[in-house]
Amino acid sequence: MYRVYFLCLLIALLLGCSQEGDQQANHSDHDASLTSETAHLKDSQPSSSDKIDTQLLDSIAQISDDLFTQLNTEVGTLELVSTQLELSTTIETLNQARQEWVQAHNAYIATRLFRQLSNNLGIVHPDLDTVDHLHTNHSKIDQHPLLPGYLDAVEGYPYSGLIHSDLTLSAEALYNEHQLGDPSYVAVGFHALEFMLFGTTKTPREIDQLTINTEESEEEQSIKQRRLVYIKLLGQLLSDDINNLVKAWKNVDGFYLSSLALQSRAKILASLRQIAEVELEACKQIQVILDNQAPTSRQVHDSKESLQARNTVAEKILKLIDETEQ
Repeated sequence: MYRVYFLCLLIALLLGCSQEGDQQANHSDHDASLTSETAHLKDSQPSSSDKIDTQLLDSIAQISDDLFTQLNTEVGTLELVSTQLELSTTIETLNQARQEWVQAHNAYIATRLFRQLSNNLGIVHPDLDTVDHLHTNHSKIDQHPLLPGYLDAVEGYPYSGLIHSDLTLSAEALYNEHQLGDPSYVAVGFHALEFMLFGTTKTPREIDQLTINTEESEEEQSIKQRRLVYIKLLGQLLSDDINNLVKAWKNVDGFYLSSLALQSRAKILASLRQIAEVELEACKQIQVILDNQAPTSRQVHDSKESLQARNTVAEKILKLIDETEQ
């Protein structure tokens, strides 16, 4: 019975990560990884005496500002090295891009608690959290898992994917292809870029798949050039989408923090505590898997480093709550 309960809990926690964007689009009452206890937090507008105080809002803003500033920095670097890879295609520049991908993705994962908070309180950005513009911002940034063969050659299918198609590699075309017909048809974001840089366990990305040799056929050179252009474009689009998110979160006059200022102080504290506690428990359960199971694919969303980042944020929030309630 315990094993069944554990599996159910684990599935819910993991799905909570991958379905975050869809939950925002549907204006759900709580994230899939949260218990039903938070449903009561979405009440009517608070009275002026119950609104969040300036000191607490500033403390929340400081934590979020640090996280989103770091995210912006890391993604900006990732964009630069993705562009550099086309100009100088070497194993050194490829490895640098891989390293920057890991750091940028961990920085994005670290902001999860704040994105959960806005979702949990029903704060909906008119551009970033709705599907009026084809995709939510989160689905463009971190949709996973993906189908590798939708993008490029994989074992047994040497000519598959967008790379081997006649699709024009442009922002408009990639956003149109993103999740076209299936959630796993991921054409933009962190995990599309991850596949292009790392490949998979069965079909790892080799530097000679990117290095253009003039002695090769024009078709082979064209395929390699498309890979490099696609990698550069993925870095640019990811940076653009992250920038939009950062602008909405940074500073107390940004959309999300301004919306928090209108919320009940008690509701915000209760929601923060609930989310932080669930984050710690989720990370603990996922950590058990990572400690006891070797990854079978490069397409692994959580890493020990990203879990540590989530843990650190959750612990900061709980400390802030405890200090506020004293």
